Amino acid sequence: MQSRLTAGGMIAALLVTLAWAADPGADESETSESAAVQEMGLAVLDVGRVFRDHRKFQERLSALRAEMEEAKQTLTVRQVEIEGTQRKLNGLRPGTPEHEQTQLLLARLQTELKLYAERLQQNFAKREMTLYADVYEDVSSAVEQYARQHKIRLVLRSNEITMNPDNRNSVLGAVNRQVVFQQGLDITDVIVQQLNAGQPTNRAG
Repeated sequence: MQSRLTAGGMIAALLVTLAWAADPGADESETSESAAVQEMGLAVLDVGRVFRDHRKFQERLSALRAEMEEAKQTLTVRQVEIEGTQRKLNGLRPGTPEHEQTQLLLARLQTELKLYAERLQQNFAKREMTLYADVYEDVSSAVEQYARQHKIRLVLRSNEITMNPDNRNSVLGAVNRQVVFQQGLDITDVIVQQLNAGQPTNRAG
C-alpha cells in the first residue's frame, strides 16, 4: 500500500498503470465513452469532484466540522471568562492582595486557554488529514480495481472547475492543470457511483 499523503498532496495527480473493456450494458453516451477509453487505453478522473460527491467522506467531514464548531463555542465561553477577569482586575487597586490574586488568575486562565486552543487545532488538523488519507486510499483502490477490470493503462487527474479570472488561485489552478482537454475519457461518475454504493475495493498489500 502506498504511504499516506498529506491533505494537500492527496489531491494530486492520480496515475495508475492499468487496462479497459467496454461495458455492454452502457447507454449510448456511456458506450461512446467506453469506446474512446478502450481505443486510447487512457482515462481521466476529477479527484476534486470525487471528494465533493463522495457521500461518506462529506458526512464524516461535516461531522468533524460540527465538532470544531462546538469546540469554538467552548473557546468563546472561556474567552468571555477571561474578559470578565480582566475587567475585575481593572477595577482593583494595584498592590492589594486581591489585585495580585486576580492578576495571577488572569495569567493562568490565559495560558490554559492558549494551550487548549493549540491542542484543539493540532487534534482537528490530524483528524482531518487522517480522513483525507483514508478516503484517498479508498478512491485510489476503487480506481485501480475498476481500471484493471476495464483494461485502462493510465488514469490522469483532471479538473473541471471553471476558471475565475478574478481569482488568483483559480487562474493558477487552470494554468497548471494536467488535462487541458478530453472527450469521452472521464470515469469520475462511475467511480463516485461505486464509492457511494459501498462496493468493496481490493487494496494492495
